[in-house]
Amino acid sequence: MNGIDEERASPSEREVVEAVICLLERLEGAGAGVLSFPDKLNRATPDIDALVTIGPRSFAIEHTRVEQFHHATQERKFFRDHRALLEELERSVRSRLL
Repeated sequence: MNGIDEERASPSEREVVEAVICLLERLEGAGAGVLSFPDKLNRATPDIDALVTIGPRSFAIEHTRVEQFHHATQERKFFRDHRALLEELERSVRSRLL
């Protein structure tokens, strides 16, 4: 697979775009070339993640957040929002165990 502009795409976004392109290459029986990353070029409005040409056809690729497990985003937010309290709890427990 070629054409992914690694400086413009985050690692997780790049992996999703690459996976979709690989699947499309197999389905279309042709190689791909990424035309652009509109969302990275224009931050003022929400745009699609990638435009790609595979053979004679063009495809628009868009994805949303991919969670590693169910409710991962909410759990990260909980730990971020309660970090100080959790760190204090950890210090308290650690001092009692040592």
